[in-house]
Amino acid sequence: MPTILRFIEPCLPSPADRPPSGSNWIREIKHDGYRLMARRDSVGIRLITRRGNDWSNRFPLVVEAVNHLKVRSCLIDGEIVCCDERGLATFQLLRHRRNIAKASRRWHWLRLNWR
Repeated sequence: MPTILRFIEPCLPSPADRPPSGSNWIREIKHDGYRLMARRDSVGIRLITRRGNDWSNRFPLVVEAVNHLKVRSCLIDGEIVCCDERGLATFQLLRHRRNIAKASRRWHWLRLNWR
């Protein structure tokens, strides 16, 4: 029987007046892209949006990258961004897929869970 991972919502940032104090917290950069959960299980690899939609066909290079991981199953919480010539994340490039050849597409992995 195939092992199917249940849907887990990506962690979303929450606003704060100031960062927490102390050395036991982790900083996370706010990227300007699409938040996706990569799921790899016995059924295959899927890129799931925070609303549960499958966007695997929109980002086949990310699916290919997950396929190369040496794991049987995993959940990867990440954000796909598109950077301009200066290396700055630009949502308009990603959203409209304009000048994609000039831009650098990146997937920032924020949390990794594997088995």
